[in-house]
Amino acid sequence: MTRELSHSLSEYTLQPFPRVFSSEEAATTVEDRASEANYNTDVTGQSCRGSSLGASSGPRTEAIATHPASRINTRDSGRSGLFQTISRRVIRASQENAAAVPRWEGSKDTEEKDPNLIEWDGPDDPENPHNWPRWQKWVITILMGFMTFCISFASSVFSTATLVTAKEFHVSNEVMVLGTSLFVLGYAVGPPIWGPMSELFGRKYPLFIGYFIFVIFQIPVAVATNVETIMLCRFLGGTFGSAPFGIVAGALTDFWDSVDRGIAIAMFSAATFLGPACGPIIGGFVVQSHLGWRWTAYLTAIMSFSFGIVGWICIPETYGPVLLSRRAARIRFKTKNWAIHAKVDEQRFDSKTIAEQYLLRSFKMLIREPILFLLTLYISLIYGCLYLFFEAYPISFQEERHWNRGVGALPFIGLTIGVFFGCGYITWVTKTQFARKLKENGRVVPEERLPPMMIGAAIFPIGMFWFAWTSSPHITWVPQVLAGVPLGAGIVMIFLQGLNYIIDCYLMHANSAISANTLSIWKDLVAFKAAQPITSWFKVVLYKLPTNHSLEAIKEEIETFNKGLKVVGTPFWLTPKSKRGQQSYGSACVAFATEDEALKAIRGKLYILEESLRAEKLRVINNSKQCSKCQGFGHLEATCARVAY
Repeated sequence: MTRELSHSLSEYTLQPFPRVFSSEEAATTVEDRASEANYNTDVTGQSCRGSSLGASSGPRTEAIATHPASRINTRDSGRSGLFQTISRRVIRASQENAAAVPRWEGSKDTEEKDPNLIEWDGPDDPENPHNWPRWQKWVITILMGFMTFCISFASSVFSTATLVTAKEFHVSNEVMVLGTSLFVLGYAVGPPIWGPMSELFGRKYPLFIGYFIFVIFQIPVAVATNVETIMLCRFLGGTFGSAPFGIVAGALTDFWDSVDRGIAIAMFSAATFLGPACGPIIGGFVVQSHLGWRWTAYLTAIMSFSFGIVGWICIPETYGPVLLSRRAARIRFKTKNWAIHAKVDEQRFDSKTIAEQYLLRSFKMLIREPILFLLTLYISLIYGCLYLFFEAYPISFQEERHWNRGVGALPFIGLTIGVFFGCGYITWVTKTQFARKLKENGRVVPEERLPPMMIGAAIFPIGMFWFAWTSSPHITWVPQVLAGVPLGAGIVMIFLQGLNYIIDCYLMHANSAISANTLSIWKDLVAFKAAQPITSWFKVVLYKLPTNHSLEAIKEEIETFNKGLKVVGTPFWLTPKSKRGQQSYGSACVAFATEDEALKAIRGKLYILEESLRAEKLRVINNSKQCSKCQGFGHLEATCARVAY
């Protein structure tokens, strides 16, 4: 039987299991393969009746039996440490993705390392982005933040030109609000493409291609002679300008560790929300001046182009697999050894693979991942509220309090101060509590990111109540402006910690997850719809309420809505961590202080699994032996309860 099994397996080349990203996923992957192998094992009571264990019958069987990840559970391999059979499906999956499993003590390598495979030269390789100097990392982070600021600035700066352009082109204000809404709607189209493409071609080229095309589309807006040109170019500008939103957060994970990454993401989030807050302030004075509304687009183009040129010069490629592929190409050219390659070069990139694994990955993750879907739904609501305020502030301060356009946009400073407060609090929590737990325990679970998000979910509705109840023109403007502080802090705390939580949960597919969540179609559709009816809605509430819908009823509905906002975030904190590990794309990972801590945890999991499989092997062997007293199975002669006559 052993010879037949060995002969049937001789045509296959043994490969290690697919890559393991974390301790929990490592144990889950190997346990699934082991369970499959145990059920495929041909060691039963009938097939092994009357047999005894012996030595390995040949070198081929012995080689298979001593493989650290796959061993044959037959009577001739009884002295091996782990008994498994290798099914065709496991071999096929291993050949498609043959990243090595970290070895544990007592295991042996059954195949030599591919000498033509290019990897990092140890943990201190200077070309590894994680080993770049800190000053270089911060330069890259700051420049990416400025690029993100320019895009988000463009999304709201046009809102100050709504009234002027409506009069110039003889359309209603509601139609010109589409200039802001369509730009935000363009955010929904871009990230599902830019994010996955950055995992395929690297970060730099998709980032700057989308960014510079966004700059180009500012020119037609500035010279437009009809409404259609403005609307179309605003939409396309938002589509291509969404590249930084879908790429930057994932790029920051390429060179920052878990603690500093939280601070870098805070800077990215600050740029995301400071841009929309500063847009109306600057745009208001530009529109009011002799420059006119067209210079809102000219100013955006000049500022964006300047930061884009500096970024192109100073920002290198940060994606590790692409850097290794380029290193392999250089070595091939120098040595003329065309077999030299990187791991990413082994993948097949046909149209079907690109569509399924990259272009559609964001949508698949959004549908299949409950964590991602629920966070997307919540952040969509918060993001829609943000763009609601871009229309509510001018109504409240310019139309109700009769301030001019420039001064009427200054209350956004309160929102900006709140964003700084929120980012400062997140930075303090990350450098103190999060870093301390990481140092003490060697790892931190993603749920440690959620408490600040829960605080933000509580103070954001407070800011909404504060703004609403102080909006009367008979009340001084000071308390209404101060309401922007909890609003800005709550928004950025929710957005930032939600983003960090998603990155920790989906580390290997961070950009795809961010594309599905941070600027997903749901969030941008909510923001698009929020900006549409806001002018008419505010006029109805402030001036002439319908008789069947009183002000008290509206306040009661808003109060119920805000109570619901306060508890969001708590379900993610209370969800068992094992549920997070069951996600299809989730890494079920934790943040480890060092690489040694991660390998130690993985080896511990695999050692426990090996011991459990060894015990299962002994149980199967005992069940296959025949008792000499009763001729039965499942027990030995010493434990036989049958009386011998």
